[in-house]
Amino acid sequence: MQVPLPAGNFGALERIWEQLRLAWLLFGDNRVSLALKVLPVLAITYAVSPLDLVPALLFRLLGILDDVAIFGLAIMLFNSLSPEDAVVEHLRQLRFGSKFHVQSDDDGIVIDVKAEAREPETAEERDTEAESFTESRRRRNTRR
Repeated sequence: MQVPLPAGNFGALERIWEQLRLAWLLFGDNRVSLALKVLPVLAITYAVSPLDLVPALLFRLLGILDDVAIFGLAIMLFNSLSPEDAVVEHLRQLRFGSKFHVQSDDDGIVIDVKAEAREPETAEERDTEAESFTESRRRRNTRR
């Protein structure tokens, strides 16, 4: 199951930040196994450890890049191996906030959906909503 991207520009740095926040939320989620939670801990330990595959003192840029690459791969692996329902729930929370919330039972069947209406931001959006409202009222009146 995929969660749609929010409207607007969603660049690479925003995706990286989202993956880090997702990993943080998943780390605190009880649905993710304790064995899997070891992965980000090991990645952080490696990043701050003085032991490196490529020593930072000898190869400055490469020494830092290998720490960042291994940390990034560990976070991506952690996020992808986490239970899908937990990932989808947290991604929806990150991307849409309190506007959209879904509760499911143990079988994955949706039992509650909460969505908040939002006010149109531009005159064009207001005109479009007014036209669709008028059209729906016209159709309803012609059926009677």
